[in-house]
Amino acid sequence: KMMNHVKYCFYITEYLERCYQEKYPHPNKSRAIYTSSEMEKLEDKSGSPFKLAYCGNLGVGRIQPLCEIAEVLQTVDSKATLNIYGSFNSDADEKRLCKYSNVRYWGRVPYETIPDIMSNANLVIHCENPNRLTNLINAFSTKIADCLACGRPFLVYADERYPFVQYLKENNAAHIATDKEVLRKLLIQCIEDKAFLESHIQNALDLANR
Repeated sequence: KMMNHVKYCFYITEYLERCYQEKYPHPNKSRAIYTSSEMEKLEDKSGSPFKLAYCGNLGVGRIQPLCEIAEVLQTVDSKATLNIYGSFNSDADEKRLCKYSNVRYWGRVPYETIPDIMSNANLVIHCENPNRLTNLINAFSTKIADCLACGRPFLVYADERYPFVQYLKENNAAHIATDKEVLRKLLIQCIEDKAFLESHIQNALDLANR
């Protein structure tokens, strides 16, 4: 009934647009407008040892992929660290992730400090749990928009069936790992080869601007 009166629809992704057009078809136009960001290109303040930064929601099943990142990172570079910024949903989640010796947990921080955190990281990361695909398939985190716009190397660790992963892959805008072995190889290359580490930055910036 509502769609019969709609003149124009906006969706957060093309995938969601297709889903709605199939389920609730309407005769008028629609388009996808992705989550935007006010983040600007940041200065590179990174150095040694190699640092990964995760800033954001520690719920919706993300503890498992973050644990896998920490585990793989330890095997690749014993001095590298995974720096976590956010709030755990439970003490059990905190204990589960922070048991890894390379994890540095900094708690919840003001958004205004995030640009400096990203500047100091060699790699900013986003991840999703493959077991949450059914209820998160249409998710497009605000973190993704910030990570594209910040001009820092960006790594995504998630199932390739997530539409946001396909979007980033099609636009060659991030390092994408879909399993632990791919993650291991990517981390080795990123740590050893700065040109490879930074190879997606310009595409990410162009995508953020679009």
